[in-house]
Amino acid sequence: PGPRTANRGNSLWGYRGFGRQASPARRTVEKAYVVSLIRLGSQFFVLSIVTSAALYSDNLIIAHALCLRQVTECLVPAKLFMALGLIVTLVGLPLWPANGEALARGDLEWVRKTTNRMTVISGVTILVASAGLILGGGRFLSVWLHGAIQAPLPLLVGLGFWWLFLATSSPRFKVQNAAGI
Repeated sequence: PGPRTANRGNSLWGYRGFGRQASPARRTVEKAYVVSLIRLGSQFFVLSIVTSAALYSDNLIIAHALCLRQVTECLVPAKLFMALGLIVTLVGLPLWPANGEALARGDLEWVRKTTNRMTVISGVTILVASAGLILGGGRFLSVWLHGAIQAPLPLLVGLGFWWLFLATSSPRFKVQNAAGI
């Protein structure tokens, strides 16, 4: 309730008070732009739902295929490796609008060069970080959780490869997203 109330108050203050001269008039709103924004927003909504389902369905699959104890044994190391996802996101997020602008200008060479460079940078960064987690993650979890969970090496290696794949494919996804594909 707090953030929602603050957002509403900010909007009222901005569009009815201080920023009234900047607020859009109904007669200036073009239907084509509204439809375009709704279409784009709908794509983001669907992408968010699909991404959430893909990221969080593994717990259900593990629980169904194995048992609830193994969900914890897989989930805790997976959460440790999710920190790598933050790195991929933070590094790659600015590429989306930058690629969109470059594509709009027709600067395909910049998009190719930057995408290849970011693929290498992201891949090397995640490779080094995941190697550290593979080599020391099991011991870290064992000490941190007092031996309650043992992270098997094949699981850690698999998680490392998964995040390496995402890191090296993410720059290309940013190009596709910027192109509206």
